[in-house]
Amino acid sequence: MNPEYYYPEGKIEETINCLYNRTPEDNQWIYFYGNKIMMPMHWLKDEEIQLLLPMIKIHNPSSVLEIGAGVLYNIWSISKKINAECWATDLSARVLDKARAYAPNIHTRQADNAFLPFEDKRFDVSYSMNTIEQCPKTYKQIIDELIRITKKAVIMFEPSFELGSLYQKYLMWRKGYVRGIPKHRKLTEHYLLPVSKYYNRSACHMIKL
Repeated sequence: MNPEYYYPEGKIEETINCLYNRTPEDNQWIYFYGNKIMMPMHWLKDEEIQLLLPMIKIHNPSSVLEIGAGVLYNIWSISKKINAECWATDLSARVLDKARAYAPNIHTRQADNAFLPFEDKRFDVSYSMNTIEQCPKTYKQIIDELIRITKKAVIMFEPSFELGSLYQKYLMWRKGYVRGIPKHRKLTEHYLLPVSKYYNRSACHMIKL
């Protein structure tokens, strides 16, 4: 989904500033779906980032890619903890342009994730965080593209229809979110993450290459 759906004109900078400049004690006002709402710390992705980080580090990567990175907060947070070239893609060039002022060390490329503009085996590790869930028509192609451009591991933190509760299954079905990732490609690891911020609780879908 295009991040501009979340961040209306004139609100991108304010939202990005809140994300990058908050402290662990802060509950910041964030624009989401065009509305100003209180976004507490545990709603943000810090917990998932802490779970993802060791999964990346174990592969000792020299290059890492996040697809659908939006305002670059996830990959920027990870880049501070690893010694690797860090890249990000997103559908919105406008959001990437705004975010680069806060994360100048991140290389960015505007791209459709179903057609990633990178050569084969370009990155040691690639990952997504709640990006593929919103692409029911192209998720198979996106996963295939991630496998194509990655050497060591593809990590997808995405809601799991297969492992989710009955309520989660119903809501994912109603919203048309992706179902069937484990059927498309054999997963090395597949388990629910020990955080439950959202109704569509994320799972780790990992493919080691």
